[in-house]
Formats: sequence, C-alpha cells, structure tokens
Amino acid sequence: MSSAVMIADMPTARTKSSAPAALETQALWKSYRMGTNDVHALRGVDLRVARGEFVAIMGPSGCGKSTLLHTLGGLQSPTSGSVAIEGRDLAGLSDAERTELRRDLIGFVFQRFNLFPTLSVEGNLRLAERICLGWKDAERGAARRLELLDMLGLSTKLRHKPMELSGGEQQRVALARAIVHEPAILLADEPTGNLDSQNSDNVLAMLKRVHKELGQTIVLITHDIDVAEAADRVVLMKDGQILSR
Repeated sequence: MSSAVMIADMPTARTKSSAPAALETQALWKSYRMGTNDVHALRGVDLRVARGEFVAIMGPSGCGKSTLLHTLGGLQSPTSGSVAIEGRDLAGLSDAERTELRRDLIGFVFQRFNLFPTLSVEGNLRLAERICLGWKDAERGAARRLELLDMLGLSTKLRHKPMELSGGEQQRVALARAIVHEPAILLADEPTGNLDSQNSDNVLAMLKRVHKELGQTIVLITHDIDVAEAADRVVLMKDGQILSR
C-alpha cells in the first residue's frame, strides 16, 4: 500500500486549524546551484501549522522534507517566498534578530544526537540553558532540569556522559536539551531514524507526552507511518511540493 493511500485513510479530526499560526509559509521556493544546473528543493510550498498542533511531514528521500524543516526554523533562507514564526516574517529581520527569535522560540531535535561527548547529561542541558536563557538563578535551572529528566525517564543518568548511554537514551537527552528552555515550537528531523523499534517507541512516547503536557507546537519529519500516526495531521511531500495537508 502506498504512503499516499495510507495517509489518506488516517484521521484528520484532531487538526487545530482555527488556532493562530505558529509557523506559516507562502509560495516558498528553495533552489541550489549544482554545476550548471539549478536544483529546486522546494517548489512553491504553502503550509500553515497552528499553535499547539503536532504535524508530521512524510515523503520519499530527497523530496525536500528536511529543507522545509530547516527553512521553517530559520536555519536556511528561502530563495523566494515567505516564512513567518509566530506572525513574524523572517525576511524582515536582521541576522541577529533571526538568531534571537530562533533561540527564544524554537527547539531542534535531529537524527544525529549532536550531544557534547565530554559533558554529562546535566552538563549538556546546562549549556543549552546558558545559551538560550542565560539564567542566573541556578536553583530554578536545577529544578527545571530535574523535572524534565524525570519526565523523560533520565533522572538516574544525570552524571552519565553520552558514551555511557544507549541510543534511545541519547535521543531523549537531545529532546530534553531542545525543550529545557521551554520553547513554543519543537522541530524534529527524523528523531527516530537511528533507533531500533523499542527505542523509537520510547522517543515517540516522550514526544507525545511533551506535546500533551507542555502544549508545544511540533513539526516532525519522518519516513515511518507508525511515527506519523502520533501526529494531529500528516503532510505528504513529493518533489519539493506538498501533495496533501
């Protein structure tokens, strides 16, 4: 059965289209120059993600999913078209303002965990706090870290370094690091792609819990239909375009 058919059969009643937009693109194009050819990664993408919505984006490799996610998060600039985060058009912001907006409002989780190997679990989270929040209240920061690690089942791993953790535990640490500053939006690029089925289920359960308990807007890139089914809505992409919303 094709992905398009499977997605068409999935429920759509949980969408939150009436809520204000957390992320929105209009006529979004992203092109790259390769030799003498232009490669169009995104082709006129219009997408609206409501505040508090959990959206999964699916499609074959090379269809533009990751490029779309990175553009939504301000990590890449579009060739043309617009991207708005919480109503603010990125094109109208300076580099410093885009960095500040991304730091304050967005958490990122990637397929590769990207943890600092010489830092403990707590150290990775404290570094993220200093970068994103600059908290001087150490007691408040410690309480927040412990609460978050307990929610993610990592309270006994506080002093462990990444090499002492399983792949699933490392991804949960990466998730904790992405949300320790309580961002409004979480962008996840194939967060279960390097995990076995059990650890994939564990990380997905954590994402669902974060969405429910923290009310975050989540946009998740995945090639796994089982992962996509956890979302409020599935967006199908092919050849840089959105086929269904």
